[in-house]
Amino acid sequence: MQLQSDRILLRDFRGGDASAYEAYHADARYSRYYAPEERVPEHARGLARLFVESARVRPRGDFSMAIVERETERLIGCCCLRTAGLPPRHADFGVELSPDWWGRGFATEAAGTLLAFGFDKLALSEVRAESVTQSLGVGMLLTRLGFVSNPGRPGSAWMNEQGWTVTNWVLPKAVWTARWWQRGVRIPG
Repeated sequence: MQLQSDRILLRDFRGGDASAYEAYHADARYSRYYAPEERVPEHARGLARLFVESARVRPRGDFSMAIVERETERLIGCCCLRTAGLPPRHADFGVELSPDWWGRGFATEAAGTLLAFGFDKLALSEVRAESVTQSLGVGMLLTRLGFVSNPGRPGSAWMNEQGWTVTNWVLPKAVWTARWWQRGVRIPG
């Protein structure tokens, strides 16, 4: 599967993506808000393999897509919608970007592209996300996309040791439609 926007391509992961994916996962700026066991190279490698395999499953319930900068064809992040195991027309959402690409609007562009696909082609009615409450950049991105936050809740033990909490986010289709479709965002591809 492949989706395209002005500057990026969202495509299924390939076997050769693992090294680029692993490289940005090793960056301390990226891994700051992740559990210690998620900061090891084996974890990133395993996720990249899982993304390749999950793209083959039918019916597809995991749309974990590589974010590729079109000009350089370089993998710069990952964006996902996961419907497997959730109520009909619901999905979990996530987006991550190599720190070298932060602050240029690539995460917003990738997220908008995949969310448009989800609400239109997958007929989603609601998308949910979670973030470390103290990760202000993620909170600003989700707010910009139209997600609404719920009060923070305790996280796992390693988060509690840092004094961090988890924020749950929700984006109903009606909010997406009001915020994005009126701006002229259309389904890419």
